[in-house]
Amino acid sequence: MPTRLALLSLFLLLSTTIFAQESINIFKDQAPNFVIEGVALNAQVGSKVTLQRVDRLKVIHNFSETTIQADGTFRIEGFVPEKAICRLRYKNTEQGYVLLIIDKGSHFKLRIDQHQDDSQCYELEGNAENIQLKEWYDSTNNSQFGHQAAIHYADTVTNAFIGYIATTNVPLNSDYIHIHLKQQERLHQQAPNNAITQAFDKRMQAHKGIQDTQIGMIAPSIVGVNPQGDTISLESYRGKHVLFNVWASWCRPCRRENPNHVTLYQKYKEQGFEFFSISLDQTQERWEKAIQEDSLMWKGHICDFQRWKSNYVDTYGVKSIPYTLLLDPEGKIIARNLRDKKLAIKLAEVFEEKSTSPTKN
Repeated sequence: MPTRLALLSLFLLLSTTIFAQESINIFKDQAPNFVIEGVALNAQVGSKVTLQRVDRLKVIHNFSETTIQADGTFRIEGFVPEKAICRLRYKNTEQGYVLLIIDKGSHFKLRIDQHQDDSQCYELEGNAENIQLKEWYDSTNNSQFGHQAAIHYADTVTNAFIGYIATTNVPLNSDYIHIHLKQQERLHQQAPNNAITQAFDKRMQAHKGIQDTQIGMIAPSIVGVNPQGDTISLESYRGKHVLFNVWASWCRPCRRENPNHVTLYQKYKEQGFEFFSISLDQTQERWEKAIQEDSLMWKGHICDFQRWKSNYVDTYGVKSIPYTLLLDPEGKIIARNLRDKKLAIKLAEVFEEKSTSPTKN
């Protein structure tokens, strides 16, 4: 089935409104610095063509407008203070627009068809950047273009603005954070002061916990109070392998995984294996009841009773639970989100290697 990954995800991310909005043109007194010459097939004479800018506040501003002439032509011009991602809307339907990159000095030709309710059905000439963007859109309509192809493109494209659009198809999680970091670097190299770069920086800052918990990094410091009222810290577990675990009494997958955790703890605790468990519960009663019911006998339990508003969630970039990190004795992250048999296999490898390592004098 043909896909429209780029268009759909971009505007799910950047816009809450699809149809026409009140025109806002704060640069209306500026001399035009771009021109689009167009031809509209099957168009009603006098119908509007509107150019909308997608800005960093996720609001779409109408900033230039024209009408289609009797011969089907139109000319739209305006002023942009910097390179921008824009939508040229030619039809008041969900897909009745063309996504364009417009910069100071842009001058190109566009051919659209008002009978086509598909934002990828257009022709363009005279602008290499937008031609490249169109070529990518055409590739997304190929039935063989899937999730991995979208991720590969976002990882390898060199144009920062096309990369920005492509990256909206890539989940912002621990598996793909490197792609978003690469895109952030592209934007800072090619458009360091652009509103798009500022918007991307803001989004990345909101997901800093994911960046700080990559394999090979030292797990962020964390302190909390256990059910006995003692203040404990993750750093106090240095010298041991630790499974950092985020769970909750109301999380069924977490509760199903707990017997496996208990088994592994009993198997390896004498070899220096510990748990540091953070609960996203809202009441102490439910938290402690679940600990007792599931026989989670280790002392490393903390909870701030804020559920998903917990600072622990932000610090570690937790998006779903159960969430786990396996830490080595130095506090370095060596594995993440291992469950059931995968966790058992990894621990067997860790402690087999530990038992066969020569003792340091």
